[in-house]
Amino acid sequence: MLMNNLVQGTARDLMFDAAHKAEAAGLPIVFTVHDELVCEPKREEGLALKLKHIMEDLPAWAIERKFLITAEVDEMERYRKG
Repeated sequence: MLMNNLVQGTARDLMFDAAHKAEAAGLPIVFTVHDELVCEPKREEGLALKLKHIMEDLPAWAIERKFLITAEVDEMERYRKG
């Protein structure tokens, strides 16, 4: 149980950091689902790749601990679980 709390708490901290960066970059977050950020920006070329880079841009404390994060992004008309 303790390990689960540590992992989930760390994942939440990384998502929170990415969410703030996404909002600051003009990618408004509509909602989150577990480990997903759902944004609804104006249509513009390259925004999915921009969000991927934001999600993979780790805070200093995660880099110091050698975390490795990869993100998958998708563009769609309506939300669906991939």
